[in-house]
Amino acid sequence: MGLITEEYFGFEQPKHGPGCKVTGWEVRYRAVERERGEGHGCRDPKCEDHGGQYTDLRVQILCRSCDRVTELTGKQHTYQHSPLAAIGYGTAPVKAGPVWLYAGLPILHGEPEVFGYLVATRRTEHLVQDDVIGQVRYYRTPRGAWRWEGHAQPRWHRDGVMVAYRTTQDGFVTPTAAAKWVAAQPAEK
Repeated sequence: MGLITEEYFGFEQPKHGPGCKVTGWEVRYRAVERERGEGHGCRDPKCEDHGGQYTDLRVQILCRSCDRVTELTGKQHTYQHSPLAAIGYGTAPVKAGPVWLYAGLPILHGEPEVFGYLVATRRTEHLVQDDVIGQVRYYRTPRGAWRWEGHAQPRWHRDGVMVAYRTTQDGFVTPTAAAKWVAAQPAEK
């Protein structure tokens, strides 16, 4: 299971050209099955598993107004169409006392319960690190009960995704209780 922060941070957005008033993008992609040539140089130790074909992917993110395009290409990828809940990011945050909870990945694909939440001071469409004051995550006790732990006072790694927390408390029965504890911790100085 990945970090909750990996769903919210570390991604880049293309930039519009100077003076462009358009805020959105046109996005299109093409996935084409291609024949793999002799000595194709694949470094995958299970190369024989994908046989003589691979999928060539091209994603174009473009703005006709400012004449900009960002193109992403790749081979031997996977892609799928899923609801936002499958990744957490993009779902509506939940109010928990004085803070907002931003969902991470679901515990099981297709299930509503999530592995954890980022705890933020405000509701916004795009979180920034300054919004995040902590995280809450579920765990099971030795007797099998579900509990939540709160992590407060984040210290961000320079990659902008990895984070460590200075203060942790476990034993909360609900994510809201853990989030309220996170909110009550003094801000890092």
